[in-house]
Amino acid sequence: DATVTDTENATINLGSASHDLETIALRGNYNSTLTLNGVSEGTVIELQGDGFASRAVTPLAAGPAATSNVGAVVVNYDVALAERGVEATVLLNNQGVATTRDLRAFGITINNVDTVNVVVADGGAVINAITGNDIDALVFSSTSNVTVSPTAVLTVGVADTAASDASGINRIDASDVTGTFAVSLAASGATQNLDFAAAEGATTVTLTTAFTFDATSVFSDASTTGAFTIVTGGATDFQNANIAGVDAIKLANGNNVTLTWAQLDTLGEAN
Repeated sequence: DATVTDTENATINLGSASHDLETIALRGNYNSTLTLNGVSEGTVIELQGDGFASRAVTPLAAGPAATSNVGAVVVNYDVALAERGVEATVLLNNQGVATTRDLRAFGITINNVDTVNVVVADGGAVINAITGNDIDALVFSSTSNVTVSPTAVLTVGVADTAASDASGINRIDASDVTGTFAVSLAASGATQNLDFAAAEGATTVTLTTAFTFDATSVFSDASTTGAFTIVTGGATDFQNANIAGVDAIKLANGNNVTLTWAQLDTLGEAN
């Protein structure tokens, strides 16, 4: 058990006796960072906001009252390289109290796992940063809106192979988000591989660099209720990708985009 005071950092080292631990929770401490070492596979990480329903009743000690805040967490799972392929689950909530404010996670770093499932409850969420040394996939679930802060740009890399686990994210699944979803992406490598599933609500993907998507990249949208928009940030080549789920591509000033005639016909010139 540990309490992190304002602007301080804390580290908890877990040993073999903690292998049956099911959940580790961080409550509040918005201005601090908790590092967890030696976390066993299957242990859930829970990030709890201030537990207040509205800004009016939130004390100053809980941080900026416009959001329900929880500090940054760094989780180092005890998973050997040969065992990679495991998933981690991060719960982000307001202690079971519904709030009209967004939950704000000041940082989520999950190391040594391939897939991170982020489950949001009690309100919408703004995630200041989400990263990890081996993450290939991010899966989001929420009955409200989810925004990965524009300052927390996620890197998309080349496709993994049986012989190589390339750096960068290759899958983002927001299909279980019923509200809006927004994320910013940067490219790594000569080509980029991405399987992106849009949210039920309006989905915005902002590309901050030039991209060349490979032939197995897919942008899908199973919902008909929210527009799926991609905003470019440099020369962007979609011609080998499947962009059937995209409703609109917005070009930043001076950008070029490469599409096939079939892709352009499906999008429509207006989009």
